[in-house]
Amino acid sequence: MKKKRVTTQDIAKRAGVSKATVSYVLNGTGSVSPEMKAKILALASEMGYQENRLAKATRTGKTHTIGLVVPDLCNPFFPEMAQAVVDAASCQGYSVFLVDARNSPEEEALGVGRLLEYAIEGLIWCPIDDDSVTKHNLTCPVVMTERPIPGFDNVYADSHSGGKLQGQLVLSHGHTDIGILSGPERSPVANLRKQGLYEALQGKVDVAWDFPVEYGITIPEEIAEQILASDVSCVVAANDTLAIGLLRLYHEHGIAVPDQVSIIGFDHIDWSDLVFPPLTTIALPISQLGTTAFETLLKRLENPELADQDIKLGVSVLQRESLAERAK
Repeated sequence: MKKKRVTTQDIAKRAGVSKATVSYVLNGTGSVSPEMKAKILALASEMGYQENRLAKATRTGKTHTIGLVVPDLCNPFFPEMAQAVVDAASCQGYSVFLVDARNSPEEEALGVGRLLEYAIEGLIWCPIDDDSVTKHNLTCPVVMTERPIPGFDNVYADSHSGGKLQGQLVLSHGHTDIGILSGPERSPVANLRKQGLYEALQGKVDVAWDFPVEYGITIPEEIAEQILASDVSCVVAANDTLAIGLLRLYHEHGIAVPDQVSIIGFDHIDWSDLVFPPLTTIALPISQLGTTAFETLLKRLENPELADQDIKLGVSVLQRESLAERAK
């Protein structure tokens, strides 16, 4: 049976005090004797009192909510980052409204608009593309993740350096004929990784193919046919889901990794250690990215006059069994 919501007036009546006294205790303000404070808190617990955040927000102008917008929750990278944001926010008494844009600019725009309508205090955003940012009247502080965008606080991993590390792995293991799954062309982060990769390769290898494909573990059929028909010794993928999809494709067609072809991923999602062989990848500090993004947003909320923050997190090589020396 549905119960009636307990109000501060109900507690005041039981305690024999004014509603204002109860409010002082529950909000941690005013001057109330320790004995009365203990009595009111005990009654609130006994009666099942729940704070009405909407009413409190109306009084204080503070909702203690933030928004988080990510491109695609099917990519394991983003749930891990989102969990870190939620954990960090919860420790500071904030709730998080999450929007999954599902790789759709229209869905993203709708989600951001709704978050702003709900009077969030701040926003952590991984925009699908830079044009998305200009479409909104952003009335709250915003922290951008994945890549730096001028005019905002930014917390992001060094994707360009990560691409260079991939290229260095190719060269150090003697591979001279490679393929590349470079991620969606619309993605600035995928392009940064690709730029770093080509800079490191310095024209020292033959790139047999470079396919810009959407992130995911399903390699499009027409591209899969070309991959299987090619003779490369190593494939570099723009993220781990693509690398894992490629690993599955090779396995289904009896091509041994890394004996016949090596694979290098990017991100270090949890799945990368669960596949066989375990995936060599560029490790991003995914949880640190989410935690730092919230901490940066909180600093902005507490001090709106701070200079724009630009925090670039380092990446590293995590070498596992999917990468081997090129067979002589």
